[in-house]
Amino acid sequence: MLASLVLKALQALQASPALQVNPELLAKMDLMEPQDKMANLDNQVVRVMMEKMDLKVNQANQATQATQEVMVNQAKMAALENQAFQAAMDTMDLMVAMVLQDSQASQVNQVLQANQG
Repeated sequence: MLASLVLKALQALQASPALQVNPELLAKMDLMEPQDKMANLDNQVVRVMMEKMDLKVNQANQATQATQEVMVNQAKMAALENQAFQAAMDTMDLMVAMVLQDSQASQVNQVLQANQG
């Protein structure tokens, strides 16, 4: 009874397209002693479950890697935005300095003209 349940579970796990159980092994199992059959079924179930777990771990690793790439790209973008902002601030500081210089020069010219006239 238990062997048939394990065999059904194994066949259900085999339904996954990525995980295939060797059909020759299933045919050989019909000729085995019940204890050997159970041991082989247990081994097959464990192997299939480990393959499924490996697939899940690989998917998780790929998702983690993709997340890390997104975070790196976001950090790079933030650094570029910061550089652009700093360049704009430097340009604005330079423009303010030029305006102040022009204003001071204009005031000096006004004072000189007033003194001459």
